[in-house]
Amino acid sequence: MHERLTALVLGQQVSALDLPKLCREHGVDVRGVLHVGAHEGGELGVYESMGAQRVVLVEANPAVYARLVEAMRVRPDVTAIHRAISDKAGRVKLYLASSDRCGSLLPMASHLVIYPDIAPLGTVEVDATTLDALLGELALPVSQFNLLRVGVQGAEARVLSGAKDVLPHMDAVAVEVGFAELYQRCSQVEDIDRILGSAGFQRVSMASPVHPSWAEAFYVRDSSSNGNT
Repeated sequence: MHERLTALVLGQQVSALDLPKLCREHGVDVRGVLHVGAHEGGELGVYESMGAQRVVLVEANPAVYARLVEAMRVRPDVTAIHRAISDKAGRVKLYLASSDRCGSLLPMASHLVIYPDIAPLGTVEVDATTLDALLGELALPVSQFNLLRVGVQGAEARVLSGAKDVLPHMDAVAVEVGFAELYQRCSQVEDIDRILGSAGFQRVSMASPVHPSWAEAFYVRDSSSNGNT
């Protein structure tokens, strides 16, 4: 049995990944954070505790983004962006849900069975771009950032596929990975392993704090990689 499932099977409380601890253990000195799927920016304090000097928070849901902007109004050091991040630019459908943490670029699949209290709420069209293009648009030097965090409800592989220029500058990636088709054609852990493995990363930690159908995973740059694989 994988260690991420042991506590769940035993009925024990499962903690989310401890990013500050993982970064310390793997020698990641955080300069800046790119967070795709940032919701209302609740993790900002964690990033600050790790020493991040620059934080970019990206959120696709327009209603959630409005709350994010309000929360960051007194934080000129934090950049909040309203955009869906994918593997190409264009207008896309964002599938909304009764829990606004569950909106996705993909319609629900087994999510409807595993979380029956969370219902679809229609769609809204939003602008999409790649992470590479976004950094160029903002004229932000990618060298200011070395931690990427992605939680976009099954579309994580799309985000990473559109970050070919960004990934070589990252020292670590924290990303949600799937073990079931919660959303239609959603990325699975094998997809994330393949994309990040090709970019020179290895998975070093994983936890399923809510349900075994998905997990939070932490990848660090392989010491044998030069970042250009």
